[in-house]
Amino acid sequence: MDIDKAMIFVSMIILVGILGIAGISSGEFGLPDMSGDMTIPQINAGTNTSHDGFYDYCYRMGLDC
Repeated sequence: MDIDKAMIFVSMIILVGILGIAGISSGEFGLPDMSGDMTIPQINAGTNTSHDGFYDYCYRMGLDC
């Protein structure tokens, strides 16, 4: 590969890097502030453990297993 072709790719990488830094520093393309949305949901697996899971699934879906 010629040095001219290689420098085109190097120039594009530098240009994209400079434009990316300028875009982030302008505040237009920054990461959103999601600190208020970060909550851990309460997961409840249920209290009824007397049934087999497979047959419980069939019953709820209306299947004949």
